[in-house]
Amino acid sequence: MPKTFAGAVYDVVDLLDSKRQWLPFLVAIGLTLASLGLFANLYMYMVFQHQKGIVDIIPLVYLNLVLCASFILFSAVQIAFFIKMRRYLKQIEAFERTVQDDFKKICM
Repeated sequence: MPKTFAGAVYDVVDLLDSKRQWLPFLVAIGLTLASLGLFANLYMYMVFQHQKGIVDIIPLVYLNLVLCASFILFSAVQIAFFIKMRRYLKQIEAFERTVQDDFKKICM
């Protein structure tokens, strides 16, 4: 049976709605990991800045900084996607209301 355009649109809306529930959780995890990593980075730098020896801690500090930056970038991309998706869902809801109002006018 061929799928109608309206059915396909509702499938997309359902998919976006299901993803919308997970996005704040993903953003919170990403920002929490980034803040914990930056705290660990600051702690490692403060504790080991005067220590010179076989194992230098500065490369670990830079690696941790890069990981935290990647978490922040991931969270920023998720936030941008969330805002974009919310705008699309509002447009779809407005279109749905318009179609429903027009249908009511035609039927009455």
